[in-house]
Amino acid sequence: MTGLEWAQEVAAARIARQLEQVDGLDTKAGLLFAFSGAVLVGAPAIGIKGDLSTSFFLIALVLSAVAVLLNILVLYPRGFN
Repeated sequence: MTGLEWAQEVAAARIARQLEQVDGLDTKAGLLFAFSGAVLVGAPAIGIKGDLSTSFFLIALVLSAVAVLLNILVLYPRGFN
C-alpha cells in the first residue's frame, strides 16, 4: 500500500463518518420540527377552558412557534467559505 492509497482510505473513512453525523443531526432536527408542528396543530384543539388550560395553551403555542422558527433558522442552508 502506497502513501497515496493510505491517504485516500483515511479521507474516505473520515468523509463517511462526517456524513453519518450529518444524517443523525438531520434526523434529530426533523423530529423536533415534527413535534413542534404537532403541538402547534394540537394546541388549538385543547381549547381555552379556564385559567390552567389557558396558560397551557398559550405556553404550548408560544414555545412551539419559537421552536419551529429556531429549527427553520438552523436548517437554513448556509455557504461555507
